[in-house]
Amino acid sequence: PLSNQGGNSTSISSRSCTLNAHILSQVSLRGASTWIGFDKMAEVECGKGVKLVPAIHVFQETKDTKEAKILIDELRAEIRAHTEDQELADFFKSPHLSTPPGDPNGLLTDSCLWRFLVANGKKVKVARKQVKEMMLWRKKRTPHTIRATEIEHQAVTGKVAIRGLDKYKRPVVVLDNSKENTKDLDGQMRFLAWSLERSQRCMMDGVEKQVVFIHLAEFSMMNTPPMAATKETIHMLQTCFAETLGHAVLYQCGYVFKMFFEGLKMLIDPKTASKIITITGDVSANSPNDSLMRNLIGDNWKELTGAEQKKLKKNISPGYNHEEHWKKVVEEEEAYFKQVAAHQQN
Repeated sequence: PLSNQGGNSTSISSRSCTLNAHILSQVSLRGASTWIGFDKMAEVECGKGVKLVPAIHVFQETKDTKEAKILIDELRAEIRAHTEDQELADFFKSPHLSTPPGDPNGLLTDSCLWRFLVANGKKVKVARKQVKEMMLWRKKRTPHTIRATEIEHQAVTGKVAIRGLDKYKRPVVVLDNSKENTKDLDGQMRFLAWSLERSQRCMMDGVEKQVVFIHLAEFSMMNTPPMAATKETIHMLQTCFAETLGHAVLYQCGYVFKMFFEGLKMLIDPKTASKIITITGDVSANSPNDSLMRNLIGDNWKELTGAEQKKLKKNISPGYNHEEHWKKVVEEEEAYFKQVAAHQQN
């Protein structure tokens, strides 16, 4: 539970692990208090040691300030000043393309532009270039047009799945590359793009961050993803869905992945790197790792992510039941596209 202990220091406690949240900021979530941080580090006391981990990222730094509104207006003006950028913005102008649907600015809502400004240190010209990269990528991958029926064959092993919301109501996107079931690289990237787009649709009550949980226990030389896929995955998380990452959890990574990851560090910006958490070793009840994950995701973190869960079949990601999962996916998608259709008619 989240508790205000008074003074300038607040603790988020779970058994033997305490997240010292004196550097975090308090916001309201449907009348209840929760704690968040903006690209800072928090100390987690687990057992005998203290570990630095990313602060709890749930919401974006507020855009409802005079400074933010000025910067957003300047970014819109900067986009208009570049013909190709404005043409792309016009392409995504329809209100049904905003998330949620209905914003007259279409894709480039104030919230969207503010995310890119925050991601780039509030530097308008740099943010404008990243917004353009995002729009070019979206025009190529069109994640907003993909329907579940088109890509279900990519989903049957659970290699990418949004399995629910954590205790902060953030979508939890579970990745398991060892359960790759196709050789269609383009199809794989479309599926990941659709999954991350769906994650944005799952965000409610003002939540603007997601958790990416990556199973790595079975990562090997035999299933290492192509570098093109790895680069685009990083590009999606850092650029195309800028400032939506709350945490990235690397779960039970071994030697092969560590060597692979060393070659990727140059592609990962410092802000994204600060949100990466590595979990290895003991995750039994009340262990330091278990306590840390309960604080960062929730008491049901294993069930939510599939960690230490049984496999229905050998080639299925732990804890994944496609029939149950996909039924919910289709229901949610039908409800969402009804909203889209209503805005298209207006």
